[in-house]
Amino acid sequence: MKIAFVVWSGEEFGGIERRYVRLACKLADEYKDSDVLIVCRRISMKSILDIIGTKSGLRIVQVGFGEGMLFRFLDLIILIKYIISLDVDHVHLCINPSLTTLAFSLFSRFIPPFSFSMADTTFEVKRRCLNGFYAHFSSKSAKSIDCLSGQTANIIRKYIRRKDVHKIHIAPCSFTDLSRSKTSNNRDIDVIYISRFVDGKGLELIERIYGDIANINFYACGFGPLKPRIPKKRIIKTNESFNLLSRSKIFLSIQKWNNYPSQTLLEAMSCECAIIATDVGETRNVVDDECAVLIPYDASALRDAIFFLLSNPARAEELGKNARKKLLREHTIDRYMEYFINEVVGCKK
Repeated sequence: MKIAFVVWSGEEFGGIERRYVRLACKLADEYKDSDVLIVCRRISMKSILDIIGTKSGLRIVQVGFGEGMLFRFLDLIILIKYIISLDVDHVHLCINPSLTTLAFSLFSRFIPPFSFSMADTTFEVKRRCLNGFYAHFSSKSAKSIDCLSGQTANIIRKYIRRKDVHKIHIAPCSFTDLSRSKTSNNRDIDVIYISRFVDGKGLELIERIYGDIANINFYACGFGPLKPRIPKKRIIKTNESFNLLSRSKIFLSIQKWNNYPSQTLLEAMSCECAIIATDVGETRNVVDDECAVLIPYDASALRDAIFFLLSNPARAEELGKNARKKLLREHTIDRYMEYFINEVVGCKK
């Protein structure tokens, strides 16, 4: 079995990129007689190495030049040319429907069978027509579509042909890298928020209540086009979220539409953080009342939940331990890997 994962991102990685890089590592370790390959842009190399360290059996190939619209276009041409030359059984594009997936569809006669991801619950919020166009034409030539939740499957189903609906596969779970998770009794950060700084991730709720939580040890960690309206000393960047999470008492997963299958939420669960999550979408697929404080998408509810947990450290500790137990029981990489090989790639183990 020869599989190439195309991790076509910028310098900074979000949950979708981390998830598939970890899956590639697992496949390389599990299938010793197979060839597992990651193809990435040159500017993504450091982020990949931060996730995997040194892994035998996993090849990483850098293609392209760098950032900027011109480089992105040139990089895509170079990528297609390289993929055409590859001797692999399957290519998985670790990205949502986009210009890249469309390009693969246009050149499908010359490249190996390919699949792509669908993980964006905000798919219809912005650029709806363009995203729908990408989904419709990309799905025509794709072998399969890896949807990370039922909600994302329902979204993309609206835009593809009826004859292509059978290509949709829904992952049974999500997962994280437990080998890098850390638990600690010494937690100096009261509240941590880790996310892309984009619409729908709950950043506006934090901005509304920051005046009330200014005296607690709070940090927002992430990147993106939005500039958080909170003091700069409270904004940090890291490629190693586990270190921050192991120091944090409370983790905020406060997206507007869905918190499942948030990679950072799973990382926080593995580190036994007390979780505050908005009760939206399929969030209860990963956390429930036994391991999290579930709230509406409301600033006052968020503020009250934070002060409740800070005032009740025993309850916060109990929620954190329950969250890790639920993660270990339900969201494992082995379960996801079996699904990916059997259904997305279509190759029985």
